[in-house]
Amino acid sequence: MWWSRRRTPDPDGITKARLDGSARRLVTSDVSKEDAVAELAALACGRVDLLAEVAGILLGAHQVDGTPWQAPQAAELLIAAGADTTAIDHWKQIGRERASRPMHSAPPPSRDH
Repeated sequence: MWWSRRRTPDPDGITKARLDGSARRLVTSDVSKEDAVAELAALACGRVDLLAEVAGILLGAHQVDGTPWQAPQAAELLIAAGADTTAIDHWKQIGRERASRPMHSAPPPSRDH
């Protein structure tokens, strides 16, 4: 049955998505830096590894494609929220690799002649 093959939600993936979205939103909000950092730290629940992963991927992808413009500022907030700074370079490399991959691949050429 179709419902038996559904994947269970990934709590870390959900947290990373929330951190990414919140950091980007906070960069453009009127919230003070201290309040923004506190919000991100609360979302991370002590997961300094997830803070580092999101910050590093934002920075690495930004190095490749230059967008979005708020990525460095969002990463700065994540780092200030307690990201494990020893892991950021690793995640920057992953971000660069992901940003370098094509979003979609072209369909294979037709073999019909």
